[in-house]
Amino acid sequence: MLLDTPKSVDHLHRQIAVSQSKGEFNSRHDYDSVMIAVLMLYAIGAVEPTEAGSIRKCV
Repeated sequence: MLLDTPKSVDHLHRQIAVSQSKGEFNSRHDYDSVMIAVLMLYAIGAVEPTEAGSIRKCV
């Protein structure tokens, strides 16, 4: 999974870009769409920021 460990949004975007290059996604996900997804996940309490500035899944 993409957020098994805390990651920065930049690192998360790079992982998604690698998956896209392998054909694992049917559509493109640019940095803006990843950021919007992270914000939506934060709004519903699915992710939270860490003290180091990364994001992690809420348990």
